[in-house]
Amino acid sequence: MVEFTVPGRPIPMPRPRLSGSRVFIPPSVTAYKDSIALIAKGTAWLDGDVGVRITFRMAGPRKSDIDNLIKSVLDALNGIVYKDDRQVVWLEASLFQDAEESTTITLYRIEQ
Repeated sequence: MVEFTVPGRPIPMPRPRLSGSRVFIPPSVTAYKDSIALIAKGTAWLDGDVGVRITFRMAGPRKSDIDNLIKSVLDALNGIVYKDDRQVVWLEASLFQDAEESTTITLYRIEQ
C-alpha cells in the first residue's frame, strides 16, 4: 500500500474543448496533474488490479463534481504507478470542506 498527499486545491478535469484538431486542457489542470505525478514518482509499480482511495479537501462551497476530480487523479497516475487506469477495479472517493486544501491518494494491489 502507498499513500501520499498533494498539497493545494484539487482541480477537476474539465469537459473536453477542441481547438482545431487538438483537445485543449487548461494549464491549471496540467499543473495539478503534474504535481500528482511528481509526488507519485518513485512509487512501486502496481501490476494487475488496483484499488484507489482519494480524499479531496477544498475550502469554500463545493463547486466541483467529484467524478471530474477523480478523473484528474486517475489520469495523472497513468504510466507512473500503473500502466493504465483501466487497472483500477475498486475506487473510494470523498470530498470535504477544509481550509487546508489537499488531495490524499492511497493505492493498493487487489489480490484475487
